[in-house]
Amino acid sequence: MPGYVRMPATAKKVWEYATRVLTNLPDARATRIDKIMTLEEHSVGTLTADGTEQTLVEFADLGRIVGYVDLENMEAIDTIVIRQYIKLKYGGAYKKYAEETYSGAQVVPTIYITPKESDYGVKVTLQQTAGTFKSVDYNFLKEVPL
Repeated sequence: MPGYVRMPATAKKVWEYATRVLTNLPDARATRIDKIMTLEEHSVGTLTADGTEQTLVEFADLGRIVGYVDLENMEAIDTIVIRQYIKLKYGGAYKKYAEETYSGAQVVPTIYITPKESDYGVKVTLQQTAGTFKSVDYNFLKEVPL
């Protein structure tokens, strides 16, 4: 029988086959479409502050990045500054987008770094400017276009 394909009869497989046959969508293209909303782990770790401005995450291509920084270890005498930068053109320098200073023990210690889209570069840094140097956990995810 022309066009007949034998496969296990799951709704997912039937839908995928029918959609690709009816739209003449090649498998390579269908695979890319299946990944449109996929986030990838970009940078996860622990940074020990040393008094300098240290990079938590940096990427220099097209995409969107979002993340978290954990300031749970901060004590009354500690001060930490988180800065965010973006590149506006190819070969350009980073421009500061935001800067937030956190002092003392944090009642809500997890800082959310809002999504940043860029096609040239994004960087998030941390600098401890007072107190005993702390270890800071971070987790950044990246959404990459197809």
